[in-house]
Amino acid sequence: MSVFGVFGEFDSDNIGDILIGEGAFILLSEQLVDVRKLPLGRVSSLTNTMNKTKNKKNNVKIFHRYLYSRYISYRHIIEISKLPSELKLLNKYAIDNVSDLDVIIIGGGQLLHDNTLRMLIRILFIINEANKKQKPVVFFGTGASAPRTVFSKFLFKKIFKELDSSKIYLRDNRSTEIVAKFFPVSNANIVLIPDTAIARACQKTINKKSVEKIWGLAPISKDTLPFELRKEKINQDEWWMCMAESLIKNNITPVLFSSGVMSDHERCLSIQSKLKIENNIELDVLPRPKDTDTFLKQLSHLDKVIAQRLHISISYFSMGGSPYSLPWDKKVFEFYNIIGMPERHSDCLDVDKVIKDVLKAPNPSISIEDLYRKLTLCVSCIANISIHEGRLQ
Repeated sequence: MSVFGVFGEFDSDNIGDILIGEGAFILLSEQLVDVRKLPLGRVSSLTNTMNKTKNKKNNVKIFHRYLYSRYISYRHIIEISKLPSELKLLNKYAIDNVSDLDVIIIGGGQLLHDNTLRMLIRILFIINEANKKQKPVVFFGTGASAPRTVFSKFLFKKIFKELDSSKIYLRDNRSTEIVAKFFPVSNANIVLIPDTAIARACQKTINKKSVEKIWGLAPISKDTLPFELRKEKINQDEWWMCMAESLIKNNITPVLFSSGVMSDHERCLSIQSKLKIENNIELDVLPRPKDTDTFLKQLSHLDKVIAQRLHISISYFSMGGSPYSLPWDKKVFEFYNIIGMPERHSDCLDVDKVIKDVLKAPNPSISIEDLYRKLTLCVSCIANISIHEGRLQ
């Protein structure tokens, strides 16, 4: 039996990343192959760049952190400067993880991004090691954002130059357009597929027997937002507080929740505290989920969901729900386009109008069954990879 290794951010505190891995595992297991989930996560001290200045004077540390969070070029220069000391560790990681595999899959999630260079560097090391061992590499359900510096553009070019595969599978049109600029094969060989998290989330359904109307509100951490969006009114705590108040007036019970990311959960707690102090409103915050079962169970008890994280929307839709999202990253809008509900992704400031929009009957252009069927078809192609040729059949 062939051994398939799926690489992704499976050691993340974001349940969305875990769902991606579990979905890929389900889909590949249906093809009767041995599947291993391998975290691309905390390989090296590159992940601790922000802590490297702790022995310096406080004002230097503060200035470094400001530059690191604010300017992508500065961040990349810092990371590149650390790379020579990381080479042995990165090389060992690639050798140890690739050696026992027959097929290497770079999994879903937005792994092709340059918020930091870490993922791009690790992916390049994995591809290089796979090429040495003549083992096929497939991108499957991966998301991409446009590289913004000379460093990340170089890594993109290098990754797709080294990739010895006739097809790659990406999760949305935006990713396809970005990768097509670097992949030296015709665009016809870039295949658009649904997010693999769907395969896991659709195993749970919304509990429609609840008497009480409960809506879930899931804001994202401000630190995660692009710097230029942090002062937008739609991204302020006050918008979520107004939404909670309006829901209560409409005899709907709002609860705050997250997909497990600690900074998102902390923002929920902050909004909860503000509502209590400023408006004398007590609002529940759901416990931070640490596994997919807990997360999906929480979603199953919510009548409606207004969220910012992509995989909250994906999961809720996969369970039979009708999510609504606020804009912060184009990948979220891409998902709502794919399911034919772009109107449910809006920056409307009028909370009463948003409530009316959420209550409107959805009319998706594609069903979960069709999305799952498309995933299964693509996975069957991957499962038929010729180990000897090292390419997709």
